Amino acid sequence: MLRPLRIITYVVIIIVTFFPHYSSGQFINGDFSSGLLGWDTYSDVTAKEGAAILRTSGIYGVYDTLLSTTFIVSGESLNFKYYFDITGPDDILSPDFPSYPPDSFQVSLDAGNDGYFVEALSWQQADILTPFSLDISLLEPGTIVTLSFDLLDHDDGYRSIAVVDDVTDPPRTVPEPGTLILLGSGLMG
Repeated sequence: MLRPLRIITYVVIIIVTFFPHYSSGQFINGDFSSGLLGWDTYSDVTAKEGAAILRTSGIYGVYDTLLSTTFIVSGESLNFKYYFDITGPDDILSPDFPSYPPDSFQVSLDAGNDGYFVEALSWQQADILTPFSLDISLLEPGTIVTLSFDLLDHDDGYRSIAVVDDVTDPPRTVPEPGTLILLGSGLMG
């Protein structure tokens, strides 16, 4: 009676130990080292020095730029670095244009029926990339999600720029196989 139970326990431990786990690397080119490979773009988006750059062009130019990709959730947070600032006045020189809201930069996650998240990113006065982490722990590992960065020019009298780099979804911690084997052997007595 004890022997079949031991065999079943060993088989379960082996299956759990060698079963594929979600890992990092679910992002294709999250560091933009290969330009914009793996990313979809709309409007004025370029890659330079290992980062994606989004730009608006004022009242008579590009007013909406988008950078997006689809990935498989493997962790509890979405991490990236960003920079967002104005680059100078645009073409609005006429008093005929009333005050508009300021330009905006946002990150959004579309997980279909599992949820939609939007987070506004603040203006940066210093010329440095700011680390940002978005809690995605409500999404199950394996969920397919569309990640988008959207830069909008609301014709407030300025052009704007946003930079994105080092996009990652660190994997959730998974017990090491040795830990599982020790746990299993302890349960067997």
